[in-house]
This record gives sequence, C-alpha cells and structure tokens, in this order.
Amino acid sequence: MTGSLGVRSGPRPATTSRFPHQQLDQQPDDPTLRRRLIAAAVARFDHVHLKPSGISVPGARAWVLDPGVQLIGKPFTVAALAAKLREVLDAA
Repeated sequence: MTGSLGVRSGPRPATTSRFPHQQLDQQPDDPTLRRRLIAAAVARFDHVHLKPSGISVPGARAWVLDPGVQLIGKPFTVAALAAKLREVLDAA
C-alpha cells in the first residue's frame, strides 16, 4: 500500500478480536472529536444521514441514504462498482 503516513511510532493500540472490530485504547483526548469528524463527513453528501443502524449491534450508527436514492443497484459487479466509485470521486 502506498501512502505518506510513514512508520508508526509507539505500541499498537489494543483492539477487540470479534465483530465489530474496535480500538480499545489510544483514543483522542477530546471524546467528541470522532463524532464531529463523522458529522462533518456526512454533511458533505446530499441525501446521506447518520442514523442508528437497523442491522448491526445495539448502539451502532450507520450512514443511511434517503429513501429512493441508490448509489448502485444490487446485485452489482465489481466493474459496475468501480465505475460508480469513479463517477462519484470525479464529481467531488
């Protein structure tokens, strides 16, 4: 994987070994930071909302599309998914 993050210094964070995979320590000092970052990301997309998940563990949140809005129809192929992602990224 190519990137510019460099080598991580310090110990690896502790994580759960089961689904959903979660980081247990080394959290930001500001407990609201993650919520604020997620809210800012969701706000960038029309027809997308952050709501309680209807299919995951209790308390989990999900990015939900408005009724009738489809990113890509199902079933889909890898080629169709790649084309739709390219379309969305090019429009950003």
